[in-house]
Amino acid sequence: MPSPDPAPAPIRRFHPNRVEYVLPAPILPGGCWTEDRPGATTGHPGVDALLAVPGVAILTLRDDRIRIVRDPAVAWEPILAAVQEILVRHFLPEPEPFRPPAAPDPASAQPA
Repeated sequence: MPSPDPAPAPIRRFHPNRVEYVLPAPILPGGCWTEDRPGATTGHPGVDALLAVPGVAILTLRDDRIRIVRDPAVAWEPILAAVQEILVRHFLPEPEPFRPPAAPDPASAQPA
């Protein structure tokens, strides 16, 4: 029985609180989406799982990349371990495409 695909290795560049992963296929072809509300839900099980990881402050999806910015008060080790598990479970061997949720209508947020 073949072993499951290993999770992509994290890429850290220039920023101590940011890590990026390159997936084997696009999750958001030609697009970019960012969520800065930890625990927010989107309807995509993998994206929701990443947003639920304690310490994930900002999640950005762009083409075949996932970028995570952590809360500097949380150590990297538990974040990276959780993210690796989520990548294997939800994004490999090929990610399900992500469809960003509709943005709320700003007019509906105004008090009456």
